[in-house]
Formats: sequence, C-alpha cells, structure tokens
Amino acid sequence: MGYYRFYDTDPYGNEEYDIAGEQYRELIRVCCEHSKYMSFIIYDKRVSGYDELCKYKIESIEYTPEDKYSRKYEILYCSICKGLQNFLMNNVDSVFEWILGRGFSNPEDPMFFREDGTIFFSSSIHDGIITLRPREENVSNIVCNPLWICSNNDIRGNKMLYKTVVLPYSVSSDSKAIELSESIMDDLKQIGKVIEYKFFGLFKYKQYKGYDLEFHCKMSSEYYVFEYVILNIRITDNKCNIFIESAE
Repeated sequence: MGYYRFYDTDPYGNEEYDIAGEQYRELIRVCCEHSKYMSFIIYDKRVSGYDELCKYKIESIEYTPEDKYSRKYEILYCSICKGLQNFLMNNVDSVFEWILGRGFSNPEDPMFFREDGTIFFSSSIHDGIITLRPREENVSNIVCNPLWICSNNDIRGNKMLYKTVVLPYSVSSDSKAIELSESIMDDLKQIGKVIEYKFFGLFKYKQYKGYDLEFHCKMSSEYYVFEYVILNIRITDNKCNIFIESAE
C-alpha cells in the first residue's frame, strides 16, 4: 500500500522545508477526522501541554531502555476529540515543533491511529520525517504540496539487508568505523552508482558493542535515480552488515 512522506530538508541539508501555519492546522484537522487515537512520546513530564494531554489520556506505557545512552520515556495515548484537536492546533505552529529540543519544550513524535489500530500518520521529528498512510481517506488537500513524496509500495521505511562483510580485523574506534564505512561506498556498484552522499552520524550502542553509521545518499542505477536513500552500516567486532533503507 502506498504512502506519502515529507522531509524537513532536501537530502543534502541545503534547503529547509516545513509544514506550518494553516497547512499545519489542516494536517491536524485531517488526521483527527480520520483517526480514533493518537500518541506522543514524553521524555519529561514538565514539557509544555503535558497536563492538558492527560485530560484525554487512555493509556500510558513507560520504557526504560537497556542502552545507557537512551533516555527513559513514556508513550502517552489519547482519545481524539474536539478539545484535543484544538490543543494540537493551538499549542504549536509547525508539525516540526513537536520536539523537546531545538528551543522547544514539547511532547515528541505525534502519531495518529485508526479505530482498528492501524497507523494513519507517523512522525520522527528529530529526524525531520513525517508520513501519511491513507487507505480510502481523502488527503488531496494535504499532499497537493509538491514536497510530499509519494511511494506506491512499502519498501521505503523498511530496512533491507544488502550485504554482510567479514573484516580481517576488529573495529575498536570511532575513526576506524568512519573510515571503514566510507570505503564501503565503492562497493555499492551492484545497486547503482553513488552520485553523492552526506555522512549523517555515528551512533555507538552498548547492547551489541558496536557502531551504527548512517549516510544519506543520492544514487543512480541503469533506469532510475534514487532521490533519497539511507545507507545504514552496523559494525560489530569484525562483522559489517550493510542495510539499505528508504530506497525509492
């Protein structure tokens, strides 16, 4: 089933995009019209609007990650009603303001669910990504904005293991991990040619004693230019798993 995705920047971080003002309020109106429930991630109960959201609370789940680099958080589920819709419309002026950070102190990552529990709208605000997953619902007045990217399948957003490489040595430093991941770019000719790429970040995790490195790429093959590809490289000791995510 297809979906629509909106990014807050172009693939290389040169241009910034937003859904704000009346476009934001129309997005909220449509999400509330076609959804029964919604959720926020709460990292700090002192964020703006937390007490107001609790008026509509139907369930709350707390998570304590094993990874010491991650924060304990709460998923707050709310029942959609007119009062909640008004709060969502008036508490911020942009969908990308739902974040604790960047000068904002708000709940994070709003999600909207149909009555059957399926996702109508999802977001990863710190990554600058929001996604609409309509079925029969009319979202034409939202996705008429040309910055919404339409996909006719569900490849995008799912990781696909491309290759596993066994290394002749163990990776034990950040600089070595970055050096290794950059050299792997030359090995992607089976998929297509990497036109250009931007190193997005290195993430170190305790639970598997390794590294995750993420690249945002523009690639081409014989027939297509992939507008946006996330290349994720997971390194553990002397093994390197290469995943491709969000290929169009």
